[in-house]
Amino acid sequence: MTPEAILTLVEQNANQFSARNLATAVHRIGKLGGRNSRQDPRLARLIEMCTRRIGDFEPQHIANSAWGCAKTGFTDKRFFRTVAEEALRQIHKFNPQGMANTVWAFATAGVTADPFFKAVAAEVPRRIGEFTAQNMANTVWAFATARVAADPLFKAVAAEVPRRIGEFKPQEMVNTVWAFATASVSSDALFEAVAAEVPRRIGNFSPQDMANTAWAFACVGWKQHQIFKDLGSSIAARLNDINETGKSQLYLVALYIQMKWPDRDFPLSISLQSLRSAYTRRDSRPSQLQREVSTLMGQMGWVHSFEHETAEGFSIDLAQPESKLAVEVDGPWHYLKDLSSGESVVNGATRFKMRQLRSFGWTVAHISFLDWSHKSESERRQLVAAKLGELGISVEDKSLASPAAQP
Repeated sequence: MTPEAILTLVEQNANQFSARNLATAVHRIGKLGGRNSRQDPRLARLIEMCTRRIGDFEPQHIANSAWGCAKTGFTDKRFFRTVAEEALRQIHKFNPQGMANTVWAFATAGVTADPFFKAVAAEVPRRIGEFTAQNMANTVWAFATARVAADPLFKAVAAEVPRRIGEFKPQEMVNTVWAFATASVSSDALFEAVAAEVPRRIGNFSPQDMANTAWAFACVGWKQHQIFKDLGSSIAARLNDINETGKSQLYLVALYIQMKWPDRDFPLSISLQSLRSAYTRRDSRPSQLQREVSTLMGQMGWVHSFEHETAEGFSIDLAQPESKLAVEVDGPWHYLKDLSSGESVVNGATRFKMRQLRSFGWTVAHISFLDWSHKSESERRQLVAAKLGELGISVEDKSLASPAAQP
């Protein structure tokens, strides 16, 4: 049955559909690849029926409807809000697959559900033995994608993976190491288990899986060359099958290997220029925050380049190329939120970039959106002076006291 046929059936028999029937319909549409249905008004009506009857849904219905809706690409925030509330109310009734599929749905749809994610983060360590490899992989992927930090959850998964690595399919291994790298959670045992498994099953990895895996190992600063050699040889033979994002990742991997093992051969070295082109072709869209910081720093006397590209291809928000001094302005996408403490945690990709910049001789200070928002003009000037001080640049007191000029 096609997604269109299912929607027609629901329209004709809506009054006879139970909560289970509604959830199953949404799940089937998602499973059948119903992204073409996301603009269909009948799908919107089906999701509205699910929203109205969410109180009748059992955990499996909640998980199936959320998963199906996310797969269609139809993001109805009211539906997801009601799902989050009901899922939280029934959290202790969810099985591992239901929890994994529901957090996956929220992460895929790009909808936040902090209380539900916090509840799942508490449940997983207690029930980790019940989780399949797919459940674990999907859960950590969802938390990393949703930018939610959950150390106890990640540590529980890290302890489980090495002894059950044979249960993991290649895609599940990839999603797991990518999530750990993105969430900036270290686990030597987990990465060692995956590194040992990759050569035996490299033929089952897609080119994109290999690129993601190489990036994850480089991102965590892996100190053993063999995994990169194994992956590099296979990637080089199928480089044309990797998308631009994957090639961008591979450029960072190649730079990492150049710095870490300058005397070792890496199969992708001959493709470095094309990989760099993919990396530097990314769209640059400076934020309003970045412009505000740049303006104030200029007013306070720090002459700098805006959106400077280094010799290696890195884009730096504000830079003084001659002295290799830089200021990075970090927006929300640079962080994960720790729901237990309420604190923000710098993500793995940002840490990786900073390590690489330092390895190329740059000194970098950071201004976070957390330190900038809701600050007075004088407080912002004090913050800028402090950050410039980290770079060894002093600012006269009179500049702090003077009113800022209008941009």
